[in-house]
Amino acid sequence: MESRNIFVDASIFIGQNYNYQGAVFENLARLAESGQARVFVTDIAVREVRAHIAEDIAKANHATSKFRKDARILRNLDGAPFDSMFSEFDDEKAAAALNAQLDAFLEKIGATTLLTSGVSIEKVFDKYFDKSPPFGEGKKKSEFPDAFTVEALEVWCEAEKEKMYVASTDPDLASACEQSDSLFLLKKLSVFVSTVQYHDDVLTPVVQQKFVDHLELIQDAISQSFCEQDFWLDDQEGDVEGVHVTEIEAEEFLVLEASADHAVVDVPYNLKYLAEVSYDDMDSAIHDSEDDVWIALHTIRTTVPREQSGESIISVRHSVDDPAVFEIQEVKFETGSLSGFPITINEWDYR
Repeated sequence: MESRNIFVDASIFIGQNYNYQGAVFENLARLAESGQARVFVTDIAVREVRAHIAEDIAKANHATSKFRKDARILRNLDGAPFDSMFSEFDDEKAAAALNAQLDAFLEKIGATTLLTSGVSIEKVFDKYFDKSPPFGEGKKKSEFPDAFTVEALEVWCEAEKEKMYVASTDPDLASACEQSDSLFLLKKLSVFVSTVQYHDDVLTPVVQQKFVDHLELIQDAISQSFCEQDFWLDDQEGDVEGVHVTEIEAEEFLVLEASADHAVVDVPYNLKYLAEVSYDDMDSAIHDSEDDVWIALHTIRTTVPREQSGESIISVRHSVDDPAVFEIQEVKFETGSLSGFPITINEWDYR
């Protein structure tokens, strides 16, 4: 699964006949409400849906008018269902009702509306003149809405360092996704629902159980990788010559990515370790008046106990079908803006 983000194109709403009680939209709402998926639309896509609602209502009114004319013989019959067959309806009221249903659905699923007003017009026109997707050889001006939508999605993905599925039956959007590193086309919204469901209901429990079964291996890997990180003294002139983990707790496994043969898991940890350090003994320092500096005559070498808590990101190779397959490929540590772990020498440390 590439992402939990899903952009729902206007073509999906149209293809589902604006039916938010159908299985596909109902299950998407369930995933969104439970936090298993995050739904996106653009202002252009929403306007396109509203435009198609108006068009489809006009077509429906025309069709019912033709039916009333062709079926006029049924006017001679009283009672249900014949009475309702010849009732006329107001296009604007029908559109307002369907637009209200759209608004209610978007609110229900907590959809994020990305605005295209901030999109770079220059980038869109570059694609137009270069005949890049969603523009093709014909450079159809009708694809400008798609171009602005794609640009808005990619800008969001780049800013958030995320990826996104694009549910659409539009071939021009499909060609744009093929050229993108952050957008992945799904021609059916149900494929996204199924992918998330399989990931959470099948793959996630399998991966979590494998981490439980290999707990000692996981803890050893965290300990070993921790000792290989960069350490430095942040309040002394000196060096950290080595660290040794003496105790570790890591028993919670939060699956970030999972497939049939690969997984990435967030493993919070608490550990205790000993750090071998050496630093200038400033109590032995003498003052060099010529350069106006203090020069330490002795170096302190000692071992200090420390504790560290944080999150490790572990990538593994595994197999859904073979419990014996489990190989740790990489261990990373979430250290924020730092490149490792600073050590402070406290006044009560043994000197």
